[in-house]
Amino acid sequence: MDATRVILTGRPCDYIHANWIKFADGKKFICTQAPMESSVRDFWQMVLQENCHLIIMLCSFIEEDKQKCVPYFPTLAGTSIMVEDVTITLKERNNNGLITTSMFVVKTKDQELHVRHIQYTEWPDHSAPLKTAGALEIHREIFNNPRQYPLIIHCSAGVGRTCTIVGAELMLERISARQFHTATDIVRIMRRARAGAVQKAVQFLFMHYIVLEVFCQVLHLHAQLNYSGVYSDEAISTFS
Repeated sequence: MDATRVILTGRPCDYIHANWIKFADGKKFICTQAPMESSVRDFWQMVLQENCHLIIMLCSFIEEDKQKCVPYFPTLAGTSIMVEDVTITLKERNNNGLITTSMFVVKTKDQELHVRHIQYTEWPDHSAPLKTAGALEIHREIFNNPRQYPLIIHCSAGVGRTCTIVGAELMLERISARQFHTATDIVRIMRRARAGAVQKAVQFLFMHYIVLEVFCQVLHLHAQLNYSGVYSDEAISTFS
């Protein structure tokens, strides 16, 4: 995906496992693999280089006893970590029961950037949550992010959970523009930018639920739904 890949500058190698997905309304997403030991400095280079003020993380560091992401930021307010020549300082950290919000100051000798970090950990890999509440919180964060600033979104591989969220946002953007694409069209569009976007049919289904819930909230139609009966553990297996 050379046409959409993020090209690093000022690093020994210009490659990072990340691609742009850009919307007609000006929103810009960088979909990326979770930082690993070999790529943490490159990840923060991308944040600084692209002037990203919002990072959305859709995974835990460890899932099912496997490391999905290295700890690339401090978790205790007032503390810092160093990643080569980059200092990341945590100013504030809050959890509202759905998402954890952290505010970082990211500094090099030449640059300082204030970054908002959102982590949602209730989304199993290769699957989907039983409720959309966390995804709706993420939607609000994306909606409030100024369009002149791209945002970074990652899970572990940066294709399943990540592109499910981006796909829902793209569906909403196209509907708002009265360009009525099917969800299959949306996935095809994303896969031209990020190979393997949306890994499972249950994630494809969840894209629809996010869009449905957004419109229901806008129209004040009902309280949030629970989709456990739609894709229970037994039902999920039929989508694999």
